[in-house]
Amino acid sequence: MWVKNSVPLSLRLYVFNWTNPEDIHNSSVKPNFVELGPYTYIETKEKSNIIWNANNTVTFKHIKKWWFDPNSSNGSLTDPMTTVNPIALSAAYAARNWNYFIKKGLSVTLQSMVNSVALTRAVGQVLFDGYEDHLLNLAVKMPFLAEKNFPKMDKFGWFYGRNESADFEGTFNMDTGVTGQVGELHRWRYEDHISYYPGKCGSLEGVSAGEFFPSNLKKESIIKFFSPDLCRFMELEFEEEVLINGIVGYKYSAGEKFLDNGTKILENQCFCDGDCMPSGAVNISSCRYGSPAFVSLPHFYKADPYYLQNIEGLEPDAQKSSFFMIFEPVSN
Repeated sequence: MWVKNSVPLSLRLYVFNWTNPEDIHNSSVKPNFVELGPYTYIETKEKSNIIWNANNTVTFKHIKKWWFDPNSSNGSLTDPMTTVNPIALSAAYAARNWNYFIKKGLSVTLQSMVNSVALTRAVGQVLFDGYEDHLLNLAVKMPFLAEKNFPKMDKFGWFYGRNESADFEGTFNMDTGVTGQVGELHRWRYEDHISYYPGKCGSLEGVSAGEFFPSNLKKESIIKFFSPDLCRFMELEFEEEVLINGIVGYKYSAGEKFLDNGTKILENQCFCDGDCMPSGAVNISSCRYGSPAFVSLPHFYKADPYYLQNIEGLEPDAQKSSFFMIFEPVSN
């Protein structure tokens, strides 16, 4: 059970189709998005390279496998969708602090190779299958980009290269519980402090690897667990008691402690990487090789009104847009 999940999981993915990219230069028209999906994948997970260490820790990697489940999906992987061009925008964002001559050269290159800030691809390409882009081939040939340690990719997709990969999520080292807290993460990618974030933001102290959580939870307890997708820990706060099949559970949800960028919780500023957005969009750019990567709850739920004031088509809903976990508080 711990090595391999006996019951497959469902991964339901939603995407946003940009309906009016032709108005990008018209400041009086807000960008409009329409949600598509879910596109459902069956997910299995198992551990590999398991090593039981003498210091009462265990080291391992994750291998996740996904395959599309059309019967549980609302749409096909061939559905066209229009989105921002992530490669072109990443190049422009990364170049914002470069010297004038390199920025000028990149600007000329982008103008000659990229017709629009928007692109249209099949949903399957944007997710797992990937699509080719000339900028990817160009990036590996530029010495000043090579110094940034960008991964070499022949295609781009948000999940491209992850299927059946033992290396994508990195190596985990966690406590076995013999002398410490079972499941507490000691190291990730052989580091006991996450180098992407300074100070306490990169600390792994009291952070679960996401396998096991503390027992005897209190309502004031904070659930901390590590997310390899964000290269950081997430914090969930108590929201309410719930009753499931006659058993009392504590519901912990993502709130200010996770979503704030220092606006209300000053100690969260070390997550910003120098670019602190209004609360609700978490900056993970340093985790993504300096590309403009930000994470929010769906439809900017619980986010600063700034975001919804500048776009159309999003409808945050507490029932559909929240992120939460429910624990039996004693045994967990």
